Amino acid sequence: MEVVTLLLGLLLVGWVAQDASRRNRTWPAWALFVYILGPLGWAIWLFARRRTPKTLEPLPRARQVTLWLSGGLLHLPATAAALLVTNFLFQSALMEGSSMSPTLGDQQRVFVNKLAYRTNDPEQGDVVMFHYPRDPDKLFVKRIIARGGDSVHIIDGHVSVNGMPLEETYVVADARSAETHGPELVKEAHYFVMGDRRNNSADSRHWGQVPELYIVGRVIMRGGLGLFDRP
Repeated sequence: MEVVTLLLGLLLVGWVAQDASRRNRTWPAWALFVYILGPLGWAIWLFARRRTPKTLEPLPRARQVTLWLSGGLLHLPATAAALLVTNFLFQSALMEGSSMSPTLGDQQRVFVNKLAYRTNDPEQGDVVMFHYPRDPDKLFVKRIIARGGDSVHIIDGHVSVNGMPLEETYVVADARSAETHGPELVKEAHYFVMGDRRNNSADSRHWGQVPELYIVGRVIMRGGLGLFDRP
């Protein structure tokens, strides 16, 4: 997708640079303008170009190549920066389903800190994004209930970790379930995760624990609701 975006940007900005140059307009300014605003900038240029007729002489081939490269010089650093951010620092995703409601709703955008666990381990209560153990190509968002070495026991929907009941203020009354599970010992370097809507969530109760290496990062922000903290 990044490659397609880059190529489209090259075509768009390069064409505007050439067209502006043939019309004796300040092509670097227009190329930068279209690069920043994208399709909106291109639409504005289409309107502005009608006021200035282009020269009759076609541009020399070397000049055309130079103008096309101008788009590349604008796009390459920005694309590289975007790849750096999405692959190593932060990532945004759109929630699908209601397994984490009301904390996170269906079609709500979340932002994930991918550096959160470079120096610290995930903690109980963290909402994390991870690769689904049965199909690592899929990404899930759930809440960590227990870590490696902990014992999880669920009785009539009430969760205890190491014999201590959890105070789960994030689970509303109509989202609770009534199942019994465990006791289950969480393996080292693994995590037991659950959705906040317990009666509508497929999680570690059904498909097992999440390996530590599968965790992408911690959800730190949700679209429209601001920063997201542990309860």
